[in-house]
Amino acid sequence: MMKLNEKQVERLAKGQKSGGRVGSRGVGHRLRQHEQKQFRVARERGYLLCRRGQRANLHNVWYLYCQHKGCDCWVVKQEGNDTQYTVLKNQTPVHAGTRVACLSFIQDNR
Repeated sequence: MMKLNEKQVERLAKGQKSGGRVGSRGVGHRLRQHEQKQFRVARERGYLLCRRGQRANLHNVWYLYCQHKGCDCWVVKQEGNDTQYTVLKNQTPVHAGTRVACLSFIQDNR
């Protein structure tokens, strides 16, 4: 797989061709308007906050973006009830607890 640049990741997020061979067409990358806002916020924060029932597209684009930047892919994912969250680092669970505990865990381990 070729290395993506930031412009190609942005194009994928908007549902356009990236200009390079990236993964599979079966993997969603196009982001809806509210997901694009979440993506911008995630870039500023350095981690992605995924709510329960959210499409995988946002996570896919975030993972590609982190690969491009060469940084760890931090995701805080809401679980079954509204108070349980899991922290993923490069798609591997590393911590679980409340939202505040998970966010402080990221701040301590980045």
